[in-house]
Amino acid sequence: MPTRSNQNKSAFSTPFAAFDMKFFPNAETMFFTAAHMNSYAIKSLAQYNLEALRFFQHRLEEDVKMADNLSRCRTFSDMRDTLESFCKTAVDEYSDEAGKLSGLGTDLAKETAGRVQEEAAKAARTEH
Repeated sequence: MPTRSNQNKSAFSTPFAAFDMKFFPNAETMFFTAAHMNSYAIKSLAQYNLEALRFFQHRLEEDVKMADNLSRCRTFSDMRDTLESFCKTAVDEYSDEAGKLSGLGTDLAKETAGRVQEEAAKAARTEH
């Protein structure tokens, strides 16, 4: 006679209940491997975006400073010097940031690939 505790359980009460484990013995491992790989990718993208957002915040602050500096200029020569300095700094900083983001992207890709290899090795070990 069914007890109250097992009356509410269905054949699909877990994500893997639909699989006959005789035919899919490593389904659970594959599921968790995929979930871990996705979490690594999400973390990498978040780190990359955080760096880009920090840089853009800095550049916007510099834009505001440049506008303030321009408002204090009294001669055309002062304005030219202010704009020239701003543009040179901006080009240098954007160039540096492009290199930094490229390096960060490479580092994150290597780290993610290493973790994917680890997860794949774990999955392969559980197949046997």
